[in-house]
Amino acid sequence: MKYKGITRSAALTTLAVLSAGCTGIPYKMAAVEPDLTKYEILGPASGKGRGFMILNLIPVGQNSKIEKAVETAIQSKGGDELIDISVQESWFWAYVLNSYAVEVQGTVLKKKTEAGSK
Repeated sequence: MKYKGITRSAALTTLAVLSAGCTGIPYKMAAVEPDLTKYEILGPASGKGRGFMILNLIPVGQNSKIEKAVETAIQSKGGDELIDISVQESWFWAYVLNSYAVEVQGTVLKKKTEAGSK
């Protein structure tokens, strides 16, 4: 009977650890058009992000792939924001490893600096 409590605790701990691996912070994108008098349009850009699932249980980079793709697109032009975003996802499945790729495309903006301000 001593092992019944230990087994239950181990099962609950395992479930909690596996559930925590499936959570992430949502990546928020602006839903409003920015004031283009305050931004300079740098042009179109794209960025890619990738995540994996090992044994279809262990996520690696899954929760941050869109954020990485957006940041890569913005940094490619040296900007601050990305608007007019489109997202394309592709995936590859194998028995022990699944790969999920995201490509974002959009227009990069850079905040204008005011004359005389530091």
